Parts: sequence; C-alpha cells; structure tokens
Amino acid sequence: MSSRAQKATVLIASNTQDGLNVGPVIAHLQKRGYPLFTYETDRVMRGSVPFSIKITSANGFIFAYDNKQIDLSGIGAAWFRRPEAEMPHADKGVEMQLNQERAAVQSVLWRNVPERAWLNPPMEIYTSQRKLSQLQLAVQLGLTVPATISNPSST
Repeated sequence: MSSRAQKATVLIASNTQDGLNVGPVIAHLQKRGYPLFTYETDRVMRGSVPFSIKITSANGFIFAYDNKQIDLSGIGAAWFRRPEAEMPHADKGVEMQLNQERAAVQSVLWRNVPERAWLNPPMEIYTSQRKLSQLQLAVQLGLTVPATISNPSST
C-alpha cells in the first residue's frame, strides 16, 4: 500500500473503563496514521456523546456518533472490546429496559459493520456465551458432557 493511499477506518467498540487496554492500541494506530472510530458505550448511555441511527429509504441506516456521520461500509478492521457497559438505575425495571435497548441498538450497529472487518465478530461472541448451546454443540461433536441442570432461579 502506498503511503498516499487512504487507510481504512478502524472501529474499536469499548467503554471508558477499559482505557488501560484500549489506550495503547489507539495510540499505536494513530501513530501509524489509521483513521479511528472509537465507540464508547457508557458515554452514549450517559448522554455525554450523541449517537443516532436514521433509517432512510435510499441508504438504509445512517449512523452518527459524536455529531459525525459514520460510514460503516468503510470500516476496514473492527475490535469488539467490552462495549457492554450497564446503565444503573434506582428502578431495576427501568435499568433492565435501558440495557435491553442499548443491546438492541448496538446489535444493529455491529451487524452493519462488514463481517470481514471483525477481529472477533460480536454475534459469535454472544453465541459462545450461551453455555447451554455450547454444551449442546459439544454433545453433537461427540464429546462427553456431564449431566447438567440449568435453573434460572437464584434460589
């Protein structure tokens, strides 16, 4: 790649609490001249960074983060690094609703990043976190799995 060629944008999906891990990577990419889109979930949820998704008949989704329009088709590399910041609220029902909304909005965002760009695709991470699905797959692959009981109750 010639030094004059435009480098593809790198997306880092994280939160402000993960600066020790994300910071050195950001510094290295900036030093190398890569354009960055750092999405910090907790800043969006607190309202300190504006984020919007518009649906248009011509272009599908238009994403804006920190008052800048983001062309997700131009993402050349993407790192899914702990963007699951929770939004605490005194009312646990409201908290659950806020976190479900955040997850739903983010899943639209992640699905619109080109699949080839992901270092670690979010949908694969979500699937791997489903323990019962993992046990089922293990059985299908011929592995021995101990008898397992799953109970969503805390009692």
